[in-house]
Amino acid sequence: CVGEGYHRAVRGSFETWHHLFSTSFDGCLSVWEMPLEGSKAKCEARVRVSNSELLTAVYDDMNRAYIIGDNNGEVTIWSVDELRPLRSLQHVTGPTKGVAHAEAVTCLVLDGNYAFSGGEDSSLFLWNTITGKLAKELVYEGPDGFGEVEFITVINERNGELLVATRSGQIVLFSQETGYAVHEHKLSGVEVVCLCWSPHTEEIVAGMDNGMIMKIHVSMLTPLEPPQNLGDDELVSETSTQQASRLAEPTPEEILEEISAPR
Repeated sequence: CVGEGYHRAVRGSFETWHHLFSTSFDGCLSVWEMPLEGSKAKCEARVRVSNSELLTAVYDDMNRAYIIGDNNGEVTIWSVDELRPLRSLQHVTGPTKGVAHAEAVTCLVLDGNYAFSGGEDSSLFLWNTITGKLAKELVYEGPDGFGEVEFITVINERNGELLVATRSGQIVLFSQETGYAVHEHKLSGVEVVCLCWSPHTEEIVAGMDNGMIMKIHVSMLTPLEPPQNLGDDELVSETSTQQASRLAEPTPEEILEEISAPR
């Protein structure tokens, strides 16, 4: 996993420092000086985060931290300025007490002071990154079981809905307000390896393991039946995207388009 960051401490003050960070299968987090064109990156610092493989990481610009998930189901938050551990995201009760997931953490995405995590245990969680506590478990109640989570992204233009892809070819939209799945689309016989959202066309663009790219307009998703009798105590805590306006409903004339990826 490789990403970009912007802060470090210099003589007690914080300055903007554009840098790269990477995580690796040896359990280490490395920070690199942003290379000039035609030159190699220089490693500025390196720290062991886990004795397990590091599979995903995200940079928290608001809190100057790295949030990192590993193969043991642990999610830890590390200071950008001193590369020291700040806290863990973990359950306090139940079979996953002390960790975030029962199996490997495969993806992380930030939304203000909240982080979504997905894993090979087919679970999706919303965490408060300031306290490290669980805010909500997102629930899929479709006709089939939910697969191993491969990719997550937050759609700000649709009131912070969560777009999720599984390795079994499911593409699911979750409501942040209720925490439940509201729409889905199934791709048979393929594994989704990457996913992005096009706000201008309201299309989901999915890359698959067979080398194909598929565009799916949001109107092509199948609605899921909402759970009955949701109470106020089942609502998700407000995140930074809850104030965003929902876009107009898509036109039914849009169609599913499948194109070959560049070779």
